[in-house]
Amino acid sequence: MARFVEHDERQHEILEKALDVFVEEGFNDTTFQKVADRVDIRRTTLYQYFKDKLELFHFSIKQFLCAIEDDVMQLARQKEIMAPEKITRAMLVVLKRLETNRKLLSVILNFLVNDYSDAKILKYHIRRRTIRFRRIIANLIIDGINAGEIKPVRVREINELIFTFIKAAILELTVLHSDNIDHIISNFEAYVNLLRA
Repeated sequence: MARFVEHDERQHEILEKALDVFVEEGFNDTTFQKVADRVDIRRTTLYQYFKDKLELFHFSIKQFLCAIEDDVMQLARQKEIMAPEKITRAMLVVLKRLETNRKLLSVILNFLVNDYSDAKILKYHIRRRTIRFRRIIANLIIDGINAGEIKPVRVREINELIFTFIKAAILELTVLHSDNIDHIISNFEAYVNLLRA
């Protein structure tokens, strides 16, 4: 059992440091050797954890998305917070993580835009995580409506609009290279206030 835990811990450490290399070097210029150097292991040892750079990139992104999802799930479970506040806090978590990881977003966007043959796999994983996140938000909206905290609304349309804020933040951070997305955050908070019952 200890060996399995040790392997998982080492894999997690590799993923953390690989993210830094992808951010600093970009996908094309990241090599197994650069990641191995950052983790202070041999390149051949890295192959015991990941078969190639693409798999390492996918796992790094999955780890990033899972961290966001875990934070939002923790918020969703808190019974003492009203639904509008949960939605606002969940979005703040997402938007702040996006802001903090703008370089990673640029690497991901570049990878997707260049349409590498393996981009389909990455798109699939991102889409899957997005669907899961949309369900969490939809459930928060439904809970809020049922509790009388949110006006009766069309959940699907509200959910789509919420994700438009996320897309706008990604665009601002990666394409327009904005210093911050405070205006998106304040607009989102104002929007959620309009939903309150």
